[in-house]
Amino acid sequence: GGSLVEAFAGAQEVKAKAAEDAVARKAIVARLVGSKARSPDSEVALGEVAAWATATDDALAHYLWGKSLVARGFWSEGAAHLDRASAKGTLSPRIERELFRDRSVAACALGDDVARDALLARIRSDRSPFRPAVARSHGRGDAAERFVLRCGLR
Repeated sequence: GGSLVEAFAGAQEVKAKAAEDAVARKAIVARLVGSKARSPDSEVALGEVAAWATATDDALAHYLWGKSLVARGFWSEGAAHLDRASAKGTLSPRIERELFRDRSVAACALGDDVARDALLARIRSDRSPFRPAVARSHGRGDAAERFVLRCGLR
């Protein structure tokens, strides 16, 4: 995973979406904030995020849906949503880095050589969310690449 600072900053980006987008707000509040009556609930949030993604086809919604599914071991379903989110090209580099890590885990779990090759090509490309001008660190990209390579596919 990434650093605590990176994780906190990513959560702040997601919360900012809730502040500006009424459709997203219900799902994001369920996932990250909770209410006076209950703390954040991942099960409730999964349903709300799925409804948000289905209604709007928003990249962030698909990312959160895919992340939740991968965390629960639904590798192929999660990978499909992560791929959809990434293909839209509208996520911030920070969220793309988180997505990359989750997608790498899914590819490894599935033994998916095609996804592995695509992930390696992406991290080595000019579009990499890990490139120094964006990530401020070669180390994160190197670590992400090593994980994909260690996966042992092929």
